Amino acid sequence: MQYVARRELIFGMHIHVAVDDAEKAIQVVNGLLPQLGPLLALSASSPFWRGEPTGLRSSRQMVFAAFPRSGPPPRFKDYNDYAEVVGQLEKTGCIADYTHIWWDIRLHPRLGTIEVRICDAVTRLEHVVALTAYCQALVKLLAERFERGEQIPSYHRILTTENKWLAGRYGLEAPLMDLATGPDHPADPAHAERDRATCTGARLGA
Repeated sequence: MQYVARRELIFGMHIHVAVDDAEKAIQVVNGLLPQLGPLLALSASSPFWRGEPTGLRSSRQMVFAAFPRSGPPPRFKDYNDYAEVVGQLEKTGCIADYTHIWWDIRLHPRLGTIEVRICDAVTRLEHVVALTAYCQALVKLLAERFERGEQIPSYHRILTTENKWLAGRYGLEAPLMDLATGPDHPADPAHAERDRATCTGARLGA
């Protein structure tokens, strides 16, 4: 990958959460797509690039976007849909195996996990623990909804990637869209509480 790889001095935090069924895992990944913005806002900690202030809260996301097979994953219909896409990439020699797909969230079939890769590396251990627990809770919530036969909400890729961009630019002050109800609100829960009167239903997980 030449210069794209040589400039790659960035650090992320990857969180693995086990899921016991492949079909369930696919739908959980689909359900996690609206969380890309909030998770990046909570972890954004790379405002500098090569010693220069970038004006971004997460320059890492912008640098890594140059990699192929990066960014948000597509929404797959089921596990076979996912396996066919990965199989085509492997058969044509584009990738050696699925670990050469670097989406913000991806399946890790060998480990039986969903791997959340959107977060910047954070500098305090208690923040690592909190982000990990939050991801575990999100996966558990979505897995239980799938098991009950409930529909897991999904939103257009343009909307989820717009929230991701806003989170990378502004961090906790990002005016993230509440995809369920429409209005924008800052990712910082304190701001959301303060703005509740004008942004009904604002919440971190939207």
